[in-house]
Amino acid sequence: PPRSKSIKKSINRRTLDLNIRITEKNFDKVMYREESKSPHWFILCSRLDKGMCEAKKSFRKGQHNLEIIALDKSGNSASRNISFVVN
Repeated sequence: PPRSKSIKKSINRRTLDLNIRITEKNFDKVMYREESKSPHWFILCSRLDKGMCEAKKSFRKGQHNLEIIALDKSGNSASRNISFVVN
């Protein structure tokens, strides 16, 4: 399954910048959802640049808890959770 070696996040106003290092030869995509607010998955990255998924997403003010999942082309997955606050 894919491995996320590290997740770096920063917040600038309402924008979340994510840098996720992934090791997977058969990488498919990275997706996220807000755990308590949405059952729907949204794509963060569908390709890697030198093993990195770099994405920017805007969020409303408040507390956010995201589940992030990396998938390979065989359907294997690895997930991590992150939390952050937008002021």
